[in-house]
Amino acid sequence: FRTVPYTDQAQTFDRLYPGHNKAEFWEFFFPGIYGSWQQWAKDPASRPVPDDITQTAPYTDAITGKLIVSFFHPLWTRDRTGIAGTAGADITLDQLAEVVERVKIAETGFGFLTMSTGNVVAINPSGQAIIGLTSSSDAGTQGVTGLERSLRGSTQPAIASLPLDQNNDGVIQHVMLGDKGERVPYIVVLKRLKPTNLWSSGPIKSEMMSVGIVVPEREIYASLFAAQKSISRATNRILLFQIAAIVVSLLIVFAAVLGISKRITAGLRALASAAQRLQSKDYSVRVSIPTRDEVGAAGIAFNRMAEQISFHTENLEQLVDERTRELGDANQEISALNEKLQDENVRLGAELAVARQIQMMVLPKQFELEAIPGLEIAAYMRPADEVGGDYYDVLQNGPRVKIGIGDVTGHGLESGVLMLMVQSVARALQETNEGNPHQFLDRLNRAIYKNIERTNTGKHLSLAFLDFEDERVTLSGQHEDVLVVRADGEVERIDTIDLGLPVGLENDISKFIATRDILFGSGDVIVLHTDGVTEAEDQDRELFGFERLCQSAQKRHGSSAEDIKTGIIDDLMAHIGIQKIHDDITLVIIRHK
Repeated sequence: FRTVPYTDQAQTFDRLYPGHNKAEFWEFFFPGIYGSWQQWAKDPASRPVPDDITQTAPYTDAITGKLIVSFFHPLWTRDRTGIAGTAGADITLDQLAEVVERVKIAETGFGFLTMSTGNVVAINPSGQAIIGLTSSSDAGTQGVTGLERSLRGSTQPAIASLPLDQNNDGVIQHVMLGDKGERVPYIVVLKRLKPTNLWSSGPIKSEMMSVGIVVPEREIYASLFAAQKSISRATNRILLFQIAAIVVSLLIVFAAVLGISKRITAGLRALASAAQRLQSKDYSVRVSIPTRDEVGAAGIAFNRMAEQISFHTENLEQLVDERTRELGDANQEISALNEKLQDENVRLGAELAVARQIQMMVLPKQFELEAIPGLEIAAYMRPADEVGGDYYDVLQNGPRVKIGIGDVTGHGLESGVLMLMVQSVARALQETNEGNPHQFLDRLNRAIYKNIERTNTGKHLSLAFLDFEDERVTLSGQHEDVLVVRADGEVERIDTIDLGLPVGLENDISKFIATRDILFGSGDVIVLHTDGVTEAEDQDRELFGFERLCQSAQKRHGSSAEDIKTGIIDDLMAHIGIQKIHDDITLVIIRHK
């Protein structure tokens, strides 16, 4: 894994999941998912849900520490008989919670997203506290660390016993929840979503999540309670008026009062009867009070309140359906992005494969190295990416042999192209019989500098050449230190810092170029390398270093060039171990017969 800017992602994985580098990736982190996909390839009808997208249960991201849900789409082989790879996307529970929190009912009502097992995937913090959920990490099973936040583990008995089967889809349920020592009535509605393929520590199975809505009954019936209080106040005032009227003119207005009282109490009885029906959840009830007094005003308020309750109740399921459609649209967008990413990866992979093949084609062939009289030459190159930025070449023109080694800044496609430019210019200069090391390096730099200006890559490279003729060796150019192991085992280290300047950095480096003659007798060995050798790290981030390179070459000084090269590479790879190789590795061994 690599991220930009650089993070200790690999080290974090090693700490949280010890031993993962020695195990198969999918079976370690997602046991059973790869086997299920293989079964789908053989028998598409075996998919739990007729869709290739597979989602995980919530688990802890090893880098960010956040709770996430991953969505995977297997990438099939061309003949669809196996798995070629996968494309995936992670969505944090914070993002899912934001979607769920958009569901707003009354003043404090809230929504949540739960799996069929009762494990709640998304809910806001206040809602989690209301329904008594507790979170814990499920680290006792194989694979990544999951999240356990189940309705079954709720501290509220009514939530823990809440039925989650399909028979309750869209049904309004009334529960009592404890709040600060009191029992508070709530309304709960569950709505099933479309089924999906779910992985959770085993074979992939069908999963049908539900969106839940929780709202206090007191907020739904707040208007009802207000109307009942208004009715009570009106009744009290009317009764007082009646008593006063009876005391003053009991005999005079008895008949009139009796008629008025009957008319008023009829409206009150209608309101009381309608209030009882509304309390029994008959939201279609309406009252008709023709009077324009306070009882009539109470009747108008009652009818308006009943309409609002009916509207909110009827639209609750519509709101859930709208949120379900929004989640489906988001899922389709993710699928489209996955398809585009797959096409782009295929295209880039093809381009890098062609560039790598061209790069490897221009390297010296074994028969060329064996044809050089008086010398044994063995070379090794391993790019860190698909295309490397290291350069080495062996050029022969008559009795003169020129061996070059260099390291382009960075690695990848641009570095590999610059390496090919250097190889082409060096070959052209050698074929023109340019025998002066100073002129050779100066002309090569001018050509490369102009190409870098044209391509605007901003790269350059360290580059050094060894010119052989008889037993005389001339070294020119700035690169890593040159190691010479004499026939008697004595080791010499030659610094090249004063022999040149990085190629492609300036147009004219002639005044910086210098040469140094090296005695090269029978049995002597010269070791050339790039910094990918000395700066290779082990699991404790300790470098291989120049001293280990000297020791590895010195103990094999009497062997052939091929044996020395093989031995040094074996020591280097033993030092690296399971660590990722971060830089290109190039090693050239020259032995005088």
